[in-house]
Amino acid sequence: MTYNTIQELEANNILKKLDENEYFSLYELDRTYLIPLVFSDKNNLSFKKFSPLKYEISLYNLKNKTNITFHQSYNSQWKLYLTSNPGNSLCKPLEYYKNTRTIECEDIKQLFDISDLAYLWKRQIFDESHDMVDEYANGWTIDPEYIKANYPKEYYRIHSDGSIDIELTLYFKPQSYFYMGLMVSGIILIICARYLYGIGKRRNKIDWLLPLAAMENLKDGT
Repeated sequence: MTYNTIQELEANNILKKLDENEYFSLYELDRTYLIPLVFSDKNNLSFKKFSPLKYEISLYNLKNKTNITFHQSYNSQWKLYLTSNPGNSLCKPLEYYKNTRTIECEDIKQLFDISDLAYLWKRQIFDESHDMVDEYANGWTIDPEYIKANYPKEYYRIHSDGSIDIELTLYFKPQSYFYMGLMVSGIILIICARYLYGIGKRRNKIDWLLPLAAMENLKDGT
C-alpha cells in the first residue's frame, strides 16, 4: 500500500492512525470495511470455526446460485460437505460484517473428533466449482436447485418462497488421512506391546520351571 493510498484512506476516515514511530505507523481499519474469513456474494451467511482445518457454514434464503469465498490460501483439498438437519447447531454471534451480511460465530475448540474420519468416504458437494478467487483464495458456486434435486429434505430447510437454508462443513480432507494414520499406528503399537508382553511372560515362566525340573532330576538320581 502506497503512502498516497494511506493518506486517501485517512482522509475518508477508513483508516485511523493509532501510533507512529521512526520504524512503523499503526492504523486501525474502520470495522465497516472488514472482510470476514467466509462470505457469500448474495446471501446472508454465518460461519463457525472448530479448528484451522474445519468450519461450519450456514447459508440462508438461498434461491439462486451464489458464490462463497473462503479467504485462506487456495488448496484443492478444501472440501464442502452438506450437513443434515440445518439450523440445529447454535451460533453465539462474535462479529457482524454489515458489508457482506455475514455473522461470525464464536469458535468451538475441537482438536479431534472421531467422526471426522467419515470425511474419507463422505460425499463431497460442488467440488467441480472449487476454484481460485481473488488470486489466492478458495471459491465455490452453490446451486440450491441441485441440492433440492439430489438430496432428501432433511438436508435443507425450505421456505414458502422456495428458498432454502443449508448447512455446510468446510474441511481440509488430508487431516482425515492423518487421523487414520494415527489410529493405525496406535493399533499396531498396542498389538506389538501385547505380543512383547506375552513373550516376556512365557520366558519368565520357563525360567521359573527350569530350576524345578533340575531339582526333580536330582531327586530321581538319588
